[in-house]
Amino acid sequence: TFFSDTWAWDGTRWQQRLTDSGPSPRISARMEYNPELGQIVLVGGYGAKDVGMSPPFPYVFDYREETWIWDGSNWSQRFPDKSPEFSYSYGLVYDSVHKAMFASLGDNLHCADRGPRIYALKPGPGAVLLASYRTEVPATAGSGSVAVTASVPWSASADSWITITGGGTGNGSGVLRYQIAANPSTAARTGKIVVSDKVFVISQAGTP
Repeated sequence: TFFSDTWAWDGTRWQQRLTDSGPSPRISARMEYNPELGQIVLVGGYGAKDVGMSPPFPYVFDYREETWIWDGSNWSQRFPDKSPEFSYSYGLVYDSVHKAMFASLGDNLHCADRGPRIYALKPGPGAVLLASYRTEVPATAGSGSVAVTASVPWSASADSWITITGGGTGNGSGVLRYQIAANPSTAARTGKIVVSDKVFVISQAGTP
């Protein structure tokens, strides 16, 4: 069971803070205080989603590609123009010399082909957001779309077995459409569409 409680420690006791909004329930996120902003920054993590209802009860990671700020009273989501990819177990630290938050990425679905990366978390002029970040398609084939909300130009690329059929580029909000071929293997496969710095994960079952 995942919880989304917010608790504050005043040096003597814990007190729960009730807020209108905040990060969805998750684990393995990272938080760090930024003295320049006077705020706490929360990045990443993953939540409980898509747990299979029959044996072997497969669990699908639901990564939270988000940045949240706690100002002492409320949470508010921030949308940097570039943010760390799907990941958890970040290293997150405030660098007082360069006056910036730095994140060193941990594990993620594609950690083997990504390599180590470090991001400086700074405000930007805009952001690219996806309406969803994961889908599943049958072994036979499939198609779908994902809404893109953006205030900057963007473009998309995909793994070789995923075909982008429309909306591969945009300048502002739009809809990206894709087609999935039949899986020639009995093994399930997982691929991705990358929209600017955001990753949309596609899982396809193996052919029986």
